[in-house]
Amino acid sequence: MTHESPGDFAEFAAAAWPRLVRTAQMLTGDFREAEDLVQTTLVKVYAPWRRIPADDVDVCVRKALINNSLSRTRKRRVAHLLTPFLPEAEHRAHGGHTEVV
Repeated sequence: MTHESPGDFAEFAAAAWPRLVRTAQMLTGDFREAEDLVQTTLVKVYAPWRRIPADDVDVCVRKALINNSLSRTRKRRVAHLLTPFLPEAEHRAHGGHTEVV
C-alpha cells in the first residue's frame, strides 16, 4: 500500500517532526542544525513519497536522514580541507624593506 495524497505526507511530517529532530540532534549535536537537517530530508522525501510503501515510511525517512547527515558532514570536511590559508600580503614600504600587513 502506497500513499495517495499530499495530505498523507503533511500528516506524517507533522507527527514525525519531534522524533526526527531528536534523532537529527543526536547526529549533529546542535538543535538548529538538526531542524535544518530534518527539513532538508523531508523535502527530499516528498518527491518519491507516493512510491514509498506505507510499512517502510519510518525506515526510509530515517535512512534518508542519516544519509543527509553524512553527506553534509562530508561536504563540510571537503570544503574545510580545500580552503587554503591565504598568506599574509607583503607590501614594499618606501624604505625598501618588506612590510607585512
